[in-house]
Amino acid sequence: EKAGLYYIYAQVSFCTKAAASAPFTLYIYLYLPMEEDRLLMRGLNTHSTSTAVCDLQSIREGGVFELREGDMIFVNVTDSTIVNYSHGSTYFGIFKL
Repeated sequence: EKAGLYYIYAQVSFCTKAAASAPFTLYIYLYLPMEEDRLLMRGLNTHSTSTAVCDLQSIREGGVFELREGDMIFVNVTDSTIVNYSHGSTYFGIFKL
């Protein structure tokens, strides 16, 4: 798309159990083909729970960034095996301001 200010947002819902140890982290990056990808946002959740069954939790983040034409954004998480991919639970979006 065109250069300008964009609002970038994401939510990731995930299932935790009592055995969880390290924080679950959601990252949003600016992809830079000839450089190291640039971290735009990071959200953490320590997801401590005492239950042995799924404890559904979410991380949401959003922010305004100046993007150039052709810039690409991507989302990453620390453990994709616990992500809840149900419709409306996990999503990512961007719109021009």
